[in-house]
Amino acid sequence: MDRFSTLDAAASGMSANRMWLDIIAANMANAQTSVDPGEDGYRAQRPIFQAMVDEEMKVRGVTIDRFEQSQEDCRQEYIPGHKQADENGMVTFSNVNVMHEMADMLVAQRAFEANATVFESAKDGAMRLIQLLQA
Repeated sequence: MDRFSTLDAAASGMSANRMWLDIIAANMANAQTSVDPGEDGYRAQRPIFQAMVDEEMKVRGVTIDRFEQSQEDCRQEYIPGHKQADENGMVTFSNVNVMHEMADMLVAQRAFEANATVFESAKDGAMRLIQLLQA
């Protein structure tokens, strides 16, 4: 893998992790979202990552292939009198688990930082190579 493909791979990793962080933020923003009776609550989204390969089948980075909805049941709470309570006083909320999202946020943040470190190291190496070639 040459220096520039290293930069591309690290940049794709940063981009994928930024998108993952955006989805985590959307999930957390909807953690307390309730819905009208009979409707399904917001479902947490999960990224499905995919390796980017070139024509020689060499991995050149990563991308998010798609997002899948969590299949866990939406949370139900007994809150009689709530404007979105059903006839039994049950309110449907999202299925977002805030603790799970916080853990995912730490993983995504660390992965982003690791890719940023690789990017900076590859950039510094490329700059040193250019300086040596100019000397």
